[in-house]
Amino acid sequence: MKKILVIILCIVQCALCIDLKSQIAVSASIDSVQMFIGEQAKLSIQAIQPQDYTLQFPVFSDTVTSNLELVSTLKPDTVVLENSMLQVTNSYIVTAFDSALVYHPGFEVKAGEETYLTNPISVKIVENIDEAIDHISYYNSFIWKKLRRLLKIS
Repeated sequence: MKKILVIILCIVQCALCIDLKSQIAVSASIDSVQMFIGEQAKLSIQAIQPQDYTLQFPVFSDTVTSNLELVSTLKPDTVVLENSMLQVTNSYIVTAFDSALVYHPGFEVKAGEETYLTNPISVKIVENIDEAIDHISYYNSFIWKKLRRLLKIS
């Protein structure tokens, strides 16, 4: 009888852990896929969580990731959703001073002992308008080549 009770308690505990994990979702976004050196962009890390739960968002001192520097941290934005859920968005103003392709595999958001990883973000930092136009021209010519092949236009 005790074995059955222990097994039932383990199953209930696992179900509660799975239920909590399925209720928390985190994501990251940056408002620009390309920016000039010295230009600023908004990086946002968003979490959807139960109202009675506390999450720990990343804290940046002066650098978010290599080549991406923190300018300022904005106040968190909280929206009450249905079913006793909250949407919390922490936003950061960032800039860069070197041309590069900046990629971050994901930011960690902690909930108790659990750690959640956001989706990756990337942004291309370009030195001047000519570099940006070259990039756009290359991309457009690549798309046109693909479209011509698909439509069989010579």
